[in-house]
Amino acid sequence: MSRHLVDLVPGAAVVTVLGGGLVGLCFNDSLLVSPDKTWWNGDWGVAYEDALDEEFVVREPSIDLFGLIEWTLFGEGRRGVVVGEGGWLFTAEEFELYPGAVDRADARARRVAEVQAEMATRGVSLLVAYLPSKARVETEHLGKHRVPAEVALVGPRFVQGLRAAGVDVLELEGALLEARAEGDVFLRTDTHWTPRGARASASALTAHVKESGADWVGGATVTLSEGAAGAHEGDLFRYIPLGPFQATLGPAADTLVTPVAAVESGGGLLGDATIPVALVGTSYSEDKRWGFVAGLQVELQADVLNAAKQGQGPFVAMDEYLKDEAWTASPPRLVIWEIPERYVGMAE
Repeated sequence: MSRHLVDLVPGAAVVTVLGGGLVGLCFNDSLLVSPDKTWWNGDWGVAYEDALDEEFVVREPSIDLFGLIEWTLFGEGRRGVVVGEGGWLFTAEEFELYPGAVDRADARARRVAEVQAEMATRGVSLLVAYLPSKARVETEHLGKHRVPAEVALVGPRFVQGLRAAGVDVLELEGALLEARAEGDVFLRTDTHWTPRGARASASALTAHVKESGADWVGGATVTLSEGAAGAHEGDLFRYIPLGPFQATLGPAADTLVTPVAAVESGGGLLGDATIPVALVGTSYSEDKRWGFVAGLQVELQADVLNAAKQGQGPFVAMDEYLKDEAWTASPPRLVIWEIPERYVGMAE
C-alpha cells in the first residue's frame, strides 16, 4: 500500500463513520421521544443521552472500524494501551505522570507508616509487598516505548519514604527478574502477573517472613494442584476492538494454568478462629486465576485470608479491611499489603 493511500485511509474512515452515524441518528426513534424526567436537575438530559446511545445501531461497528484501522495499519490500540513488540500489551497507566504524583507518593508512604503503627499496637506485623510495573520488568518487549524518567522516579521515592519510616517492605522486582529465566512473569495481553510471577513473589515473601522468626509458619499442610491450560484474553484486549476480526488479526491470547491450593488442618490451626495471615491488595491478589494466594499458602504452609479488593486500589482496600470484622474481631499475626507501583502516584 502506497504512503499516499495510507494517509487517506484515516480521513476516509472518519467520513464513513460520521456519515453512517448521521444516517443512524436520523432513523433513531429515541430522537423524537422525550424522557419522563425532570429537566432542572439534569435527569432529563442524562436519560435522553442514554436512550440515544442504546438505540444507536452503528456505535459498536464504528468503534470496531477505528480499532481495525489503528491496529492493522499503525500497530496501535485505543487510548489506554501501549503496544509493544510481539503482541505484548501494556497499560498506559504505567507510562503516565499524574498531577501531584510525587506529593501523593509521600502522603501514601506516611499513611502506610500509620497503618503499621496501628497494627503494632495489636501485636500484628505488616509487610508491604511492592510490585514493580510490568513495563519495568518486561522491558525487552516494550519496542519503541520507554517509561518516562519522571514516572520512573515516583516509585523509588515511595519506597524510600517507607524505609525512612521504618516500614517493612520487600521489593519484588528481583524475584520477578530471576523467575523470568524460566518463563514469562507477566501476561502478554493483561496487566497482571502470570502464576509463575505470583509464585516467585510468594516464595520471596515467605523467605523474608522466615527470616523474621515467625513461629506460625508451617502450621498447616498445604498442597498445590493445577487446572487445565486454557486461553486467556487479557484485560488489555478491550483497547484493541476488532469486532469479528479479533481472533484472526488481533494479538494471540495468553495461555493460563491456574494453581489451586488445598489447606488441611495442622496443629489445630484451622480449628482456631484466627487465620495467621491476611492479604490486602488489588486484583493481583484478589483474582484467583493468578494463584498468588495459593502460592503464599503453599510456600508458608499456612492459611491465608484474602482481603484484597478488585478495582479499588491498594489504599482503599486497606481502609476497608481495617473496618472489617476480620480485623476488628480477630486480627492475624501478619498482614501482607500488596501495593503495585502504578497505583502509588495515581489518584484513587
